[in-house]
Amino acid sequence: MNAAAGMYGVILLLFTVLLFLLFRWHSLQERIWKGACIRLEQESEEKDRKEIEDLNTHEKQLKLELGEELKSLEQLLLFGKKEDAIRAIQRLDGQFEQMPYVESRTKNCGVNGAVSRAVRMAAKEQVIFRFHIAGAVGAFPEGDMGVLLCNLLDNAIEGALKSGGRREVLLNVWNFRGYLKISLENTVEEERIRLNPGFCTDKKDKSRHGFGMRSIERILRRFQGVMDKRLVCRDGDWVLEQVLLLRFPQPGS
Repeated sequence: MNAAAGMYGVILLLFTVLLFLLFRWHSLQERIWKGACIRLEQESEEKDRKEIEDLNTHEKQLKLELGEELKSLEQLLLFGKKEDAIRAIQRLDGQFEQMPYVESRTKNCGVNGAVSRAVRMAAKEQVIFRFHIAGAVGAFPEGDMGVLLCNLLDNAIEGALKSGGRREVLLNVWNFRGYLKISLENTVEEERIRLNPGFCTDKKDKSRHGFGMRSIERILRRFQGVMDKRLVCRDGDWVLEQVLLLRFPQPGS
């Protein structure tokens, strides 16, 4: 009887130890997985920041080159060298086509880079992209605003490409009762949205999109923000409307 009880106690102890080890192993695996996700998300954000930085650097270089060209053109016109001036104007025309959009008064290179990137992408994909930035985006960190708008605009252009009708993306940013309000609209294919109510991507690289959505959510949390989405029919086209509110950073925060 005592031997049986002892054996039962040993089995129970081994079973308890096994459960404990399994729990620790599961916790370790979960930490490893979360750590890997965080690293990949950081790499994704760093990639966006690097692209924005490269765009802004390229644009500054173009501005310097254009400034020199304009000075040369002024001299040619001043001395009446019409043929040389015409050739200079033709060169300038080609350079102006390369100029991305930069609204220097935004005082936020992240916003400028993200919008410039979207302008190029939309032109390449033949998507109409209109925007108006009147909000005080300079109050927010450049990295956060660049990553936020890069991901929002990438998703919007992707959605517009799937539209069966008009391909269009509209971005408006302004100040609203202590918040920065971002309104983003893009045409979409109704059936694709109906089958995909979470507005997720259908790209093959879903992991990249997942990191983008988590970056958007993280930045919203950082600035006590909210986001709302709705699907509406407008002028015969289905449009995905998104509105984000970000609280302006407080001094010392």
